[in-house]
Amino acid sequence: PRSGAIVGTLLALLTAGIGLSCSSDPVQQNLIKSLGSEVDGVPTGQYHRAGQPCTACHQAHGPGKGDFSIAGTIFYGPDRAEGVDNVQVRLTDTDQHQVIVRTNCVGNFFIGRTETFDLDGSRVAPWDPKFPVLVSVSKGDLNKDMNSLINREGSCAGCHRIPAGLDSPGHVYVGKAGNPPPVGDCPVSPVVPIQTN
Repeated sequence: PRSGAIVGTLLALLTAGIGLSCSSDPVQQNLIKSLGSEVDGVPTGQYHRAGQPCTACHQAHGPGKGDFSIAGTIFYGPDRAEGVDNVQVRLTDTDQHQVIVRTNCVGNFFIGRTETFDLDGSRVAPWDPKFPVLVSVSKGDLNKDMNSLINREGSCAGCHRIPAGLDSPGHVYVGKAGNPPPVGDCPVSPVVPIQTN
């Protein structure tokens, strides 16, 4: 009987160790650490970390709430990293399955593998796309298609980092140079400071 208890304890410890190892990916942990702390005055939630790689935290074994298949921030123009609201983001995977969501007032959007809601609170079907994925964004008469495919990176900011450089085309934007139209009530500023090295 005593050896059965020891074997049971060892199996429990082994199972716990396997579970911990799945959520302790050093690459993911280093990426999360590199993002730094939350910005003062911006609560954790749909408005936080605009322009950062959402799926670093929001994945099956990540610390963020929700498992996002694709998420990011859409900014207004090429010369200013200011998130723009109510941009329609249309994504189509290789099986021609399509999902459409809209950005919130800081330009953030996200599509969950299990659950997503649009700006008006309506439920968007869960989406686990088969890559590659085509993307287009539009707001009013402004339309922009991504010139290449998303091949596997679920975070826009995984490739589109601020500022643009040798390893990044820069932020995703839908508009033109100049100031975006004013945003109504937004609990946080939609402007992301562009830091240069």
